[in-house]
Amino acid sequence: MLSIKNHQKAIPQLMKLHEGSFDYEQSSWDTFVGWKKQKRRIIKDSKSSKITILMPKFRDGGVVFETNKKGIDVPVIRPCIHSLFHISQTIEGSKVS
Repeated sequence: MLSIKNHQKAIPQLMKLHEGSFDYEQSSWDTFVGWKKQKRRIIKDSKSSKITILMPKFRDGGVVFETNKKGIDVPVIRPCIHSLFHISQTIEGSKVS
């Protein structure tokens, strides 16, 4: 399931993409891997909703830092595209097609 913070960032983008076609509850949206972990599979030919969320950059299992103008180390933030599927685009079952 999406984190609360990422879900809040995703809602405006999902609303713009779907204009009220779906509900926007946190439990109704997840990534391909997220639905797989919940033992659901994506219905064949379902199209994902691509959203952009700003996230820290990771390298070798850790967050990448850079020094800002004040000499403070801060995480490098970059836009990251995620593909989300609505629960209506999934069915119960552990096999993924």
